[in-house]
Amino acid sequence: MAGMVGGRGREYPDRTQLVEFVKGGLMAAAMHRNQLAERRSRRQVIDITALARILEDFRGEDLHFTRKTLNLGLGDEPESSDYTLVPHALAAHLCTSGWKVVHGKADAPDAGMDVDEAGRDLRAAQQEDEEAESGAVAEAVHTSSWRRTAARDGAELVSWPPHVYESSNGVRYPWSYTLRLSVQTRGLETAAQPRLHVRVGMRRWARYNVFDPKRNIGVHLLSPSPWSDARSPFGLASMAWHPGPAGKKQGFMGWADDLVPTLSRLGSFPFLPDPAEVARDPLAFLEPGPDGEGRQRPPVAGVPYRPGLGKNTGHAVGDGISAKDKWRIFSQLVPALADFAEVDAPCERVPIPSRTRPAAADLLRIDRSALAGAAGSRIEIVLWCDTTTMRDEALNAVAFALDLPVDVAGQPEQVQAWRQRFTTAELEVLLRVEPVGQIADDLELDADIKRRNDRLKAAGISRQQQVSRGLGHPEAGTTARFVLVEMRGADGFASVDHDPKMVVRAGAALCEAVTQNLLPPPRARRRRTAPTTTQSSRRRSRRAAGGSAPAGR
Repeated sequence: MAGMVGGRGREYPDRTQLVEFVKGGLMAAAMHRNQLAERRSRRQVIDITALARILEDFRGEDLHFTRKTLNLGLGDEPESSDYTLVPHALAAHLCTSGWKVVHGKADAPDAGMDVDEAGRDLRAAQQEDEEAESGAVAEAVHTSSWRRTAARDGAELVSWPPHVYESSNGVRYPWSYTLRLSVQTRGLETAAQPRLHVRVGMRRWARYNVFDPKRNIGVHLLSPSPWSDARSPFGLASMAWHPGPAGKKQGFMGWADDLVPTLSRLGSFPFLPDPAEVARDPLAFLEPGPDGEGRQRPPVAGVPYRPGLGKNTGHAVGDGISAKDKWRIFSQLVPALADFAEVDAPCERVPIPSRTRPAAADLLRIDRSALAGAAGSRIEIVLWCDTTTMRDEALNAVAFALDLPVDVAGQPEQVQAWRQRFTTAELEVLLRVEPVGQIADDLELDADIKRRNDRLKAAGISRQQQVSRGLGHPEAGTTARFVLVEMRGADGFASVDHDPKMVVRAGAALCEAVTQNLLPPPRARRRRTAPTTTQSSRRRSRRAAGGSAPAGR
């Protein structure tokens, strides 16, 4: 591995080499970021001269190493770093030991069942002996070898080289198994018991021209290096589309991070790919073909497939693997890690008694005892409405949900303000009905204010003050306030800036009230009683004439 000297089993860090790696890597990353800034017509983000002066005094004696023994078992209290180190140590062991998974037609033996002291599956060994005596060999569909790859959580292995599904038309679709190792504990246990969690999945590789103008595209770099071996993970880089100056066709596909520039500085890497070529033909880098002497060249890079990578980039292989495949891989992983871990007992299945699903009407009712426990025993419900249709619908809903004797049929033909108190064994409810008035009108934007944020802020403050005046102060002892506001949809206002929904919500929050907007049906009756300004009436008339607001009748 990089920066290691000594024979296998007695390796120790080479301080001189590590210092050069650190210096070269930092300088390469800094120069790459300055180049990106220059392409975007921005000033340099890192002073290369100052960085060189800092690195000039960096010596091998400044590096400190700690030899650590990892002990994870029942009753042990691991350090936080152990949760990160153990998965990577086990992943490196699997790669260096040459662990492989045979995918055959015969069912794989059960993991952890009938194993000897060495962890070998006795039934599998017996089956191999019987096949050897009879001269029969189990037919293997394919075999998976494994390599480490960079991962953000835990350690990840990927079956390598990839498997390929070839369609009837000869189109090749590469894919790999993935194995994610992580150390976790269970939250309900009284004592920490670290466990190695194994997650088996699949990664499909892109085979055709990929492009995404908005999101980065991940790339697994597989380029060999002079110091790498089976333990070395693949690098995880990303490329992105750089559009260039507006109005000029100067866009290009480039690297979005510092990994490739760093690798190109640390050694001679003739196989490091160009991002534009990788995006144009990813399959050519997964299957580079033989070299000039007829030897098969190793894969260089792989682009993980995901939907949305451009046209004609579909993948014929599904996005998941079967339970049988998962169990086959896991059952062969158990003996490979027999010296480090044993299979945990399966979780016990806890029967959950079934209950009869309540009727649809019962699902709309609210348990008043539960509501009192959550919101308090004295609540206030305010209904701000603009039409009698929404008023009656909201009152019916409140009356049914809380089982309150609200006289909905006796409501006047126009929306008028009134309040009534209802007292039950669990709750005391103050119900208020009021015309919504100007609260639900378009925000009044001051055209003399040039900056958009300032215009919105000024209009928002004015509307929040209207909400505060409309709600008023709660009565003494009120524990919670709820406000139902009839308000048009987003397309019912002159523009997005005129939509008052968020402003009304914020104003109610200042009064410690929770709001819920109610969208009226298209043909809801509009019988307003609140005074309106000439400007708001003229705007409402224009909307009605244009068909953008609910029509009255």
